[in-house]
Amino acid sequence: MWWIKRSLSIILTVILIVSLFGFAVSISLSSAFVSPNHLKTWIQQSNFYDSFINKAKHDTANSLGGIPLNPQLNAEISADLKASLPKPQFNNDTNTIIDSNYSWLKGNGSKPDFNISIAQPKLDFAGRFANYVDQRYENLPKCTVSEIAKLNSTNPLTLTCQIPTITPTIVRNEVMNNIETSKLVVQNAGINADSFKLSNGRPYYSAFNASTAFSALQLAPVVLAVISLLCIAGIVILNLRKRLAMILMGISFVFTGIILILSASINNQLNSSLDSALQKHLASNTYITPTETLIHKATSYISGINLNIGVAYLIVSLVLILLFLLRKPRITQGNLKRVEPPKVESSTLERRLISKRPPRTPPRKPPKLIQ
Repeated sequence: MWWIKRSLSIILTVILIVSLFGFAVSISLSSAFVSPNHLKTWIQQSNFYDSFINKAKHDTANSLGGIPLNPQLNAEISADLKASLPKPQFNNDTNTIIDSNYSWLKGNGSKPDFNISIAQPKLDFAGRFANYVDQRYENLPKCTVSEIAKLNSTNPLTLTCQIPTITPTIVRNEVMNNIETSKLVVQNAGINADSFKLSNGRPYYSAFNASTAFSALQLAPVVLAVISLLCIAGIVILNLRKRLAMILMGISFVFTGIILILSASINNQLNSSLDSALQKHLASNTYITPTETLIHKATSYISGINLNIGVAYLIVSLVLILLFLLRKPRITQGNLKRVEPPKVESSTLERRLISKRPPRTPPRKPPKLIQ
């Protein structure tokens, strides 16, 4: 029977290692994503606002005939966009989208319920930029006949002189009309759950049962903690020699702690490399992908929690090792061997003397007296 108990103990030890690792990962993921607060902070720190402005700049250039974005025009469009849609308003709209998605993940509704209208900011931007184009065109000199003959385009942003048939008012109205009817950020000047689609064209909320996955993420730490406790109880029960149970549990905590610390260290090295790359991008004023920055911040947070849990596992293993060293093995009746006294052999002379002794006769009874 001992080998059955030993085999079960080894199986429980393996399950304990897996459950301890899963518990650490589920704790870090739950801490990062169960509440929307961390995600809101990371998005605000990940240059998503700059990404939105950058996309709007290219959409504006395309709506005006694909004009090249020279430094002066690039700066003007950026300033007008940021004035029409300030960063605090963008952050508030982003938080609305996040809160709506978390409400949907908790089972409220069949899809996220949000509708961010950017019609007014789009109209405001069109007016601001049209004023810039109008003023620029009005300050140009009049075109000569020879200059008019050499013109290849009548785009007001590329003209170097005023054409007599094109007035500043016409230029202003044309620019505003092109921006208002263009696909600037979104076609319908509104953002809702159907605006974000996967590569196959389906809305993101219909890809899988996200609410079930979210509920599983919330329950995972509790379930894995219960499994770990059951494994520990099983190891203790199967091994009446508590020192062996301490060894098996110590191995489980040490092995899992080392894996967590190594994975966190590797991830920290990768994040350090990414930090250096981001700093180089910032120094050169180049565009940084916000998704990469968001992933970087999320993985840094998760690896930090895994590192702390790994250190906690090693502390638990050290406590078990100390208990193992301080606990003396119990001496039981079964552990004691029966010690028989050594047989003493008599000498040859003693055996001869014993053999020559006359046989002992029983003592005689005294005679009875006759009275």
